[in-house]
Amino acid sequence: MPLDQNGFQLLVTSVSEFSPELISWMNRTRRGSAAIRTVHDFPGERIRELAELEQSTEILRKHTLPYYVALSYGCLTTAFIMTQRHAAIRRIETSDNPRTSTEWLPSILKGDAFATVGISHLTTSRQHVAAPPVSLRWDGDTGILNGSLPWVTGTSHAKYIVAGAVDPSESHQQYLVMLELPSPGIHPGPGMQLVALTSSCTDVVDLHDARIKRQDILHGPHPNVMAASNTGGAGGLQTSALALGLAARAIEYLAAESVQRQGLSDHAARLQCQWSELYTNLIASSPALDANQLRKGANDLALSATHAALSAAKGAGFVEGHPVGRWCQEALFFLVWSCPQVVSDAHLCTFSGWQT
Repeated sequence: MPLDQNGFQLLVTSVSEFSPELISWMNRTRRGSAAIRTVHDFPGERIRELAELEQSTEILRKHTLPYYVALSYGCLTTAFIMTQRHAAIRRIETSDNPRTSTEWLPSILKGDAFATVGISHLTTSRQHVAAPPVSLRWDGDTGILNGSLPWVTGTSHAKYIVAGAVDPSESHQQYLVMLELPSPGIHPGPGMQLVALTSSCTDVVDLHDARIKRQDILHGPHPNVMAASNTGGAGGLQTSALALGLAARAIEYLAAESVQRQGLSDHAARLQCQWSELYTNLIASSPALDANQLRKGANDLALSATHAALSAAKGAGFVEGHPVGRWCQEALFFLVWSCPQVVSDAHLCTFSGWQT
């Protein structure tokens, strides 16, 4: 059942205003998303399609939140990969390095080269480790990198990685640098077997005396290079958008089932009302918006909607290969990926029954 026949008119309206092609992409992709399962199923062709769509419909990048909801509705794995690609592009575009527009951006924007980020250790991952996960020391104009980049998406498919590094000799000044693959000393993993989104090929990239030049610096040195590059930190609204896209799939399933099973109608309607309220708040993006509160609400809805769909599907949904079982696994992603501590704490209070 296509999205626009099942009640999510807010999403359809906001997306179709600037890209009817994206509606087609959503409904086409959702039918094949079940085939995106292993590290061998990295959706490279979908990424190239979306890169071309972004080039021909530039307004997509100006309306990123409904865009991300639409991508996630079509395929959460593809949507997640695109957030990492866009994160790399933003950090390249905001750099003063003259190589950005001549050497790097053209092929990335066209989809000929895939770029991703290795920066989570600067914001959320491995913050308890005393030594920096990636160290950078200079030998003249040559920078030597050692350590490991955790949680890099598309590792085995990336041409470029925007990587974070710390120079201990410079009072722990931080850098964002461009790594080009393949290069000596850069060893990307093939992709970890995850509870969900395995096809994103997310893994560790080990660095053993990997070398860069000063002209490979995008941002830094700076004590907080993420803030200096003006690109935000963890827990942004884009992750809430992805959660709402997944919730839409589950609510749509529940609503379709309610056509034959009237007992499901009220539950589908309540979840749809919650979805509409959260989506309206998301795309409004007003200064008064509490991003953490919205993230908690979107996470909760993704979890409750997917579990409601599983309950409606009964035993059939618990069989490997059924979409609702996969959606339940995918909903767990939002509890761990770039989840601010305040949101994690709020989830723990909910799970333990502790009302704050």
